[in-house]
Amino acid sequence: MPETENDKTVELDVTGPGANVELPEIENDTDKTFENEVKKMKQILHTIMSPMIHLRNQMSSLMFEMKRTKAERLYRKLLKKGVINSRVTLKTLKNTLKGLRKE
Repeated sequence: MPETENDKTVELDVTGPGANVELPEIENDTDKTFENEVKKMKQILHTIMSPMIHLRNQMSSLMFEMKRTKAERLYRKLLKKGVINSRVTLKTLKNTLKGLRKE
């Protein structure tokens, strides 16, 4: 039989080292749907929790500020009574008071 342009075939060599090629698996639509649902639920949970997290951060900031204010008042009181001089830092004062507490 004479070969025409449309009848030509090519034989592939499947014996060489590059002949076995693994193709990636195709994801199921159900897997994609499940992943999308998980993402949606995480976003909803984040949206619900956001105000509570904000409130917790505000409370933490307030407590920190109150503690710092209290330490500053003590520093000013000791400075006014002449127990310490103005060159003493608040950190040095805290360390000194901690040392006295341990004794």
